[in-house]
Amino acid sequence: MNVQNGKSALRRPRCATSGSGRKKRSGAGYDAQLTKAAIAAAKLPPRCQQFVDIWLSGWEGDQLPSQKSLPTSRFKKMAALTMNAAVGSDPTRKVTHFGADLPRIMRAKLLGVDWMALVSKSDRQEKLRRSDSIADGTIFRTVRNVDLTTGGKHVFETVTVPYRPDSQGTVEVATFFDWNPPNKKATMTGLNEILRAPERAEFIAIARRRNPHPRDRMPPEHIKIISRAAVRMVLSFTADMLKGVPSSRLDPLDYLIALAIGGANVAHIEDDTAVSRRYASDIEPAWMRRGISRAAIARATRIPLETVRRRVNKLIQSKVLIERRDGLILSPSDPFNLTARVDAMESTASLVENMFVEIQEKGVRLGTLP
Repeated sequence: MNVQNGKSALRRPRCATSGSGRKKRSGAGYDAQLTKAAIAAAKLPPRCQQFVDIWLSGWEGDQLPSQKSLPTSRFKKMAALTMNAAVGSDPTRKVTHFGADLPRIMRAKLLGVDWMALVSKSDRQEKLRRSDSIADGTIFRTVRNVDLTTGGKHVFETVTVPYRPDSQGTVEVATFFDWNPPNKKATMTGLNEILRAPERAEFIAIARRRNPHPRDRMPPEHIKIISRAAVRMVLSFTADMLKGVPSSRLDPLDYLIALAIGGANVAHIEDDTAVSRRYASDIEPAWMRRGISRAAIARATRIPLETVRRRVNKLIQSKVLIERRDGLILSPSDPFNLTARVDAMESTASLVENMFVEIQEKGVRLGTLP
């Protein structure tokens, strides 16, 4: 695997149509307890957490809340900073609620307006995909850094949640703007401040409820076959990785740390099956990558913290990693294209596929472990 030649790097595909990519989900409902745990791990700021708590309080069993199921008195206090938009099967996103404070803050009146019509053509595909992902059942959080009419900048967060689909399958998504600048009279310089890509963003999975089926105990010989096939795959992946060491000037430990950081950066996308599939053809931009600390990498890889610190500093100097306020990210444009190469992805996918073929050829039925 040659990680230096970037000509095979994964490119962002052009959308053939302007329509929505939403597909109706089927199956079990949602797991409130797992969803609450995922939200808690995200560590939302207090007012965003309060907004999400109100949304959670409207759940009915394993179903997402409808607007009617929300506690009116609590929600009313936050409605002035909330915008709702309808997400259906077409590419329009009509604003159905525009909080009383938002026209002043954004310097625009958007009630009844198609939100997507305001977005540039170059950004429209991404925004459609994002809203489809939220409507399909995920929470979306952003950190924004906007210019103020009073001068200077203001950093604030937004959080977007979906409501239960109506009888036509249309989903309203609600975005809370945690707007609280030091100067209460300050506003954004214009609507473009909120239309452009955020400084950072992440998806928080709304956990699906699973109904596990009883499984027979796998015979010991099947466990052995799977175990050995997995070991062979890991060894083949490691050998493949080592081929790129001379050309990249990274040793295997550097490579492992970089891959661990890259995986952690996009774990919030991989946590949700529908979101993962929707973004599978792209290399995630920096703003969509969630930072991770040196200590967390040390815990995940079992590499001593001091070694991680030393190696990370080297990778930052090599422009493989970027350090931000929220932690470390693998640069989407790192000089060695560590996670952005089609040939590397094809090689890894082939190894996994061959492992499954080998297991099945030896008569093992997968999915039978207890």
